[in-house]
Amino acid sequence: MYWDWISDNYRVIQWVGLVSVLLFFLSLFILRYVIVRLPDDYFVIDSPDSNKHSGNLIDLALRVAKNLFGFLLIICGIILLVIPGQGLVTIVLGAWIIDLPWIIKIKRKFVYSRFVKRALNWIRSKNRISLFKFP
Repeated sequence: MYWDWISDNYRVIQWVGLVSVLLFFLSLFILRYVIVRLPDDYFVIDSPDSNKHSGNLIDLALRVAKNLFGFLLIICGIILLVIPGQGLVTIVLGAWIIDLPWIIKIKRKFVYSRFVKRALNWIRSKNRISLFKFP
């Protein structure tokens, strides 16, 4: 049954695989571009929108929408782990968007790990840009 479906849709499977590989390389180039464009003190100063929590209704609605979008990206990333796509990249992007205190602590632990700091600064050094400063 499954083999029949695979043989009937062989061209579609090939195109999906090709698009998945192209999206993988595109995500690598975009990631490099973002790392190069960030200021060197990006991890030292706190994010301006993580510190401001005014009590108005519009700000609360925007924060809820942003967090829901982040959770939606995480769910899509989990789905993309099974089907062809960039699941891990989508999960990390979704987690990075979420603005909850426990997620912020996890993000800081991740970024301040020795391996991640070394990888980020390696990318910047290859592009002859000043290295990131970490607290």
